[in-house]
Amino acid sequence: MFLLSKMKFGTLLLCLAGIDTAVAICLFWPTTPPVVIQSVLDLGEVVEGTEVQPVLTIRNTTSQPIRCVGADEACGLGCFHAEDLPAVIPPYGELKVTLWFGAPSLNSLRERKAIGDRAENEMTFYFDAKGHARKPVKLTCKVIPKSEPGMIDKNS
Repeated sequence: MFLLSKMKFGTLLLCLAGIDTAVAICLFWPTTPPVVIQSVLDLGEVVEGTEVQPVLTIRNTTSQPIRCVGADEACGLGCFHAEDLPAVIPPYGELKVTLWFGAPSLNSLRERKAIGDRAENEMTFYFDAKGHARKPVKLTCKVIPKSEPGMIDKNS
């Protein structure tokens, strides 16, 4: 008897059992998900009130094209949205998605009871890959103050 099945948590189960025996040999090994995307994208330091455009890479590990149908916009402690979607990721290929981020002011972070000077949001990307239709990405950065006119910039 031969049983091959894909389990929920990214493992492959292969069981071999004799017809007249109660003994089964089962082997487990990890499998690669069809869509690979960073779970956290840290933008580093961003000056309050400015806009940046980081690029997120999404990989297709299958021999079939996968369509990224879109991403939700994330607003809260800074606003993020994705451009260039929907798009098709070719077999074994990559898709570079440009994100837009508007850094909030430090006063806004304080009003929203943020922890320190960190802006964080979660953005979910949607795919047509069976069993992997949603992939969340945590977007984060440290918001730093603008230099006041006449102040000496320590980084110069």
